[in-house]
Amino acid sequence: MFFSRHGKGVFICSTAACAAILLVLMLRPCLAELQPSFITGTIYNAATGAPLRTATIKTTTGLSFSVPNGFFFLSVPPNVYDFIVSAPGFRSNMSTGIFSGPGQTTTVNIWLASASTSTGRLQGRVAEAGANSGGIAGALVFSDLGAIAVTDADGYFTAAGPSGSAIVTVAAHGYSSKIIKNVQIQPSGIRSLPVRLNKSMKSTTGSVSGIVRDACSKSPLAGVNITSSNGVFVQTSDGSFKISVPPGRTSLLASAEGYQCAWQTSALALFPVGSFANFSLAPLDRGMGTVEGFITNAANGEPLPGARIATDLQDIGFSEKADGSYTLKANSCASTITVTRKGFQPYTTTVTIGKGTTTDLNIALQPLTDCIATGTIQNLLTGEPVAQAQVSADNGSSAVSDDTGAFSLTIPSCTATITVCANGFFKSWRRVSTAGDMEIITLTINLIPCPLCSCSAPATALLYDAR
Repeated sequence: MFFSRHGKGVFICSTAACAAILLVLMLRPCLAELQPSFITGTIYNAATGAPLRTATIKTTTGLSFSVPNGFFFLSVPPNVYDFIVSAPGFRSNMSTGIFSGPGQTTTVNIWLASASTSTGRLQGRVAEAGANSGGIAGALVFSDLGAIAVTDADGYFTAAGPSGSAIVTVAAHGYSSKIIKNVQIQPSGIRSLPVRLNKSMKSTTGSVSGIVRDACSKSPLAGVNITSSNGVFVQTSDGSFKISVPPGRTSLLASAEGYQCAWQTSALALFPVGSFANFSLAPLDRGMGTVEGFITNAANGEPLPGARIATDLQDIGFSEKADGSYTLKANSCASTITVTRKGFQPYTTTVTIGKGTTTDLNIALQPLTDCIATGTIQNLLTGEPVAQAQVSADNGSSAVSDDTGAFSLTIPSCTATITVCANGFFKSWRRVSTAGDMEIITLTINLIPCPLCSCSAPATALLYDAR
């Protein structure tokens, strides 16, 4: 007997039937050369719902296609494809796990969200750390502002997308993912970014589990494609997923038709055990709106250019002009906006964004008189948030983490030792300093489980620096 597994099903066949199947599989390459496969669909403007006039499709296998009127009909070799779709003035999007067999026609529809800032260009090369020559082909480069690119055969990439201060994630099969913060992408400019990746450990495997939800309805999403940077692919049936990954940093990409793709990087450190990564996908087929206004200094009324404006669905923009004005293109399901700028207190407010409408929102930021340490406390082994953790600084300020593991406390001198204690974990400490500059210090503090440790019995809790 011969057993074949595909997805969640298990198929059993007789010896004769298996021989016939094996013969077909052996002839498949020849049939594929004679019979191409076809992928058709439409690229939509998420703001208007109309087909997008100018767009580009690139595959992670190196193919590239221009889409001049929003409609495409591609003749390609049979394969499983990942599409990167981009257009000037829009955020990029990805559609993954597109299966196209010989002679078959597959339909894929993709929506692109409008960008909130002028287009800039990020380019560079991804190579292996310590290697003297050669690049890494097929590496994916993501900007949180909305640019996506894949490296060519020599490791080079070019990503055209929204400008501003970006967080860039680079992931490649067989390598530990890398996150690079504060990458400045100038409007109409080119930012060069060479990247070196370390090889991932392959001796042991862990897993990442999670749930994918619709960001608008909060309902679990079935049929979402989850792809890991180590080449493993799964699809959600009831919104939940579990995917095997090697220890270290592994990036996960979630995509579904009608939604903005999303990615996360899961850090398993040296522990080959399970961690968690939940996704909340923003629906693009429900339309977008606009929020605009001015960002000013609450102390003197002066404009504040360079402020970052973001919704809870990660629509991101900046007050680019000297007068502090901004225009944010946002998903109609977004419910809050947060504004941040160095030297000022963060500001969060609720907002109602209507499809195709413009909301006026002027915001005055309060200057910082002290530094603020903010961030999350999480379990090092599972990545889950740690609630009710006691966070204190040696200058006397203290806080308690909430159900999401988040905390915030004042650092009057901008220099302090922060101690974190939670029942069931080793105690942790972190030294922070900003040389006196008033700013927000963002921290992620990982705690190591210790079943016998208790904050009320400090003798049982060892001091551990979780940097």
